[in-house]
Amino acid sequence: MPQDKQKFAKNSPLNRIVEPEEVAAAIYFVASPAASAITGEVIPVTAGFEISTGQPM
Repeated sequence: MPQDKQKFAKNSPLNRIVEPEEVAAAIYFVASPAASAITGEVIPVTAGFEISTGQPM
């Protein structure tokens, strides 16, 4: 599994995989009063993976 994770991470601009704690932190923020003015937004917590072309670096 670590080898698969490394291969997947190479397709991310940050060269890493997002950890569950990072996703939880984003959810916690959006659910908090600090985010009370944020409505109807998509906040990707992907380490930039969605902007990757998928091509080898």
